[in-house]
Amino acid sequence: MPHTFYMSKTETVQELEKKVCRSLSAYLYFTKKNKNKVVSKVRLWKSLTNNMEQIFELDNKIKNYTHVSIDAEPLNINDDQKTTMLDDCNIADEDILVVELPKGKDEFVFRPLSESDVDDKEAGVFADPLAAAKLPIVTKFTMAELEGRDIETALDKQSRRGLTGLQNLGNTCFMNSGLQCLSNTLELSKYFLFGYYKLEINKTNPLGMGGKLAKAYHTLI
Repeated sequence: MPHTFYMSKTETVQELEKKVCRSLSAYLYFTKKNKNKVVSKVRLWKSLTNNMEQIFELDNKIKNYTHVSIDAEPLNINDDQKTTMLDDCNIADEDILVVELPKGKDEFVFRPLSESDVDDKEAGVFADPLAAAKLPIVTKFTMAELEGRDIETALDKQSRRGLTGLQNLGNTCFMNSGLQCLSNTLELSKYFLFGYYKLEINKTNPLGMGGKLAKAYHTLI
């Protein structure tokens, strides 16, 4: 839902945030007839692309995924950013700001596409949930050890536990079904989530991919 806001350059990011919240609350109240919903928290992103089709696609992704990469810079992650004047944010008239609403109670799912867009103060906000879980370091792989692992310790609170499939891109339904079956094979999921796959990647096979496929599957899971 594109919308234009007129703000003074001397106003702060926090003032813009409040204006967006008021506007969205009014939209829900008067247009959607939802009198019980009040928007009190949003995240603002300065889009690094003007591809509207790509931006609109975020609306579909946020419904289906627990983490969504966005080609944008966060504007109001911490207090320092919120007190910054708009004039210091390098926002031009033609720039597009993406408004992210929390999914659930206070869960935001957007992550910067490029790690270079994240400074030290924001690193903790967008940390890898598996890294934050402090999983034990694995040095060997045996089925007995794998079976003794509790997969719940490798899942964050936003995980759908394999209940959400991939979005169909038009001709990927068979691939999606296969990936759904693989992801619900408990032993295989634990093999990747706990990092056992790293012990068996063949990086020297000239016919292989150097482990890129395994790493991509680990990221997906």
